[in-house]
Amino acid sequence: MVDIPKGTRLMEYLGERISHKEADRRYAVEHEHSPHTMLFSVDDKTVIDATRRGNSARFINHSCAPNCE
Repeated sequence: MVDIPKGTRLMEYLGERISHKEADRRYAVEHEHSPHTMLFSVDDKTVIDATRRGNSARFINHSCAPNCE
């Protein structure tokens, strides 16, 4: 483990930028009971879907035991 200085950019969360409505359409039924999602809400208009053109940033803190604080 190492200390990360405040404000340090680790990596950019990449993926397809979609609307919240599209995210709901894609994943509401298909992943309704799945604890695994690769969606990052940017604001009230935009969600990044890392299952499409995403990178390894989607795995940061993507667990019950966070790996980055």
